[in-house]
Amino acid sequence: MAGKTETPTPGPTSTCHRTSGRGTAAGHHSRVANDHGLPDLSALELAARIPSREVSPLEALEGCLARVDQRNQALNAVIWREDDTARAEAARLAQLVMRSDPEDLPPFCGVPIPIKDLTPVAGWPVTYGSWAAAAGPSAESELVVEAFQRAGFVLCGRTNAPEFGPITAAENLRYGISRNPWDLRYTPRGRAVAPPPPPPEGCSQSPMATMVAARSGSPPPAAAWWGSR
Repeated sequence: MAGKTETPTPGPTSTCHRTSGRGTAAGHHSRVANDHGLPDLSALELAARIPSREVSPLEALEGCLARVDQRNQALNAVIWREDDTARAEAARLAQLVMRSDPEDLPPFCGVPIPIKDLTPVAGWPVTYGSWAAAAGPSAESELVVEAFQRAGFVLCGRTNAPEFGPITAAENLRYGISRNPWDLRYTPRGRAVAPPPPPPEGCSQSPMATMVAARSGSPPPAAAWWGSR
């Protein structure tokens, strides 16, 4: 699918798998009902506020999970979550922030980021958006994922992708079609989709959206289509 064309009628509706611990999908919701605007900060803004203790890694994560809860049903951007493991890592980094000098922290300490469903993460399923792929856990992570972790990011779920990644529209039979947050009639384009950004009147992005577009393999045109900066 090329150009800003309307997406076809949606395929099967996908369910965002929110796990409590590891394994079974559950109807778990973020512990923060209001995201307090934290997802409107860019990754760089969050990365500056966390070391100064204006925002904790747990607050950043809960704000982003709450935003996904609010917007994902319409957009179908996030197709799998591991909330409890993400919270445990955010809590660990929160302790690190409290006992460390800011300059000793990793550059993106506590900033949440999802990983597209084309990139293996140790212990996570990776389906490549296809029913043909096994859904068992990966034995190891891609090098880019390990680099994200060294940089201090909190891995918090998976975003949708075209089946096996060759086309530039995030739709597949396993999870369905992802929608452009600026206009639900359109595709967000790209080989992976970011979590829901704010509506058009708030011209900023969630840190997860920004980082997935710019640093997790999506081509720049995809980022431009849904307003990433």
